[in-house]
Amino acid sequence: MSYLNKAKQANLERQLYAKQWWDNVDKSKIELENERRRRINAIKKSQGKRLDKLLKNPFEKRRCLYPFGIFVKDMYSKKVVSGNVKQSMRILSKIWKDLPVKEKEVYYDLAKS
Repeated sequence: MSYLNKAKQANLERQLYAKQWWDNVDKSKIELENERRRRINAIKKSQGKRLDKLLKNPFEKRRCLYPFGIFVKDMYSKKVVSGNVKQSMRILSKIWKDLPVKEKEVYYDLAKS
């Protein structure tokens, strides 16, 4: 087994362990820890020190809450645009502006659900 395969296997095991931990953890304890970190961060901020990050579940599915974002994801998955992000966004925004209201409604409905 090569070094890369061993590293990949070890990372998968770590991710699985972390996912199980987040699935079984008591959410109230996470909130208590975040409250503690907020209090400490208030003190650290006044002292000009680096702030501690709040705990959040990295395995929670994130949603795109706005229709244009869903449209952009859809266009990238269909490979309508690729390459330079700045140019791609210009192209996509023009397509979005020219899109009929009926087709935009699909993305608005997806954003609501």
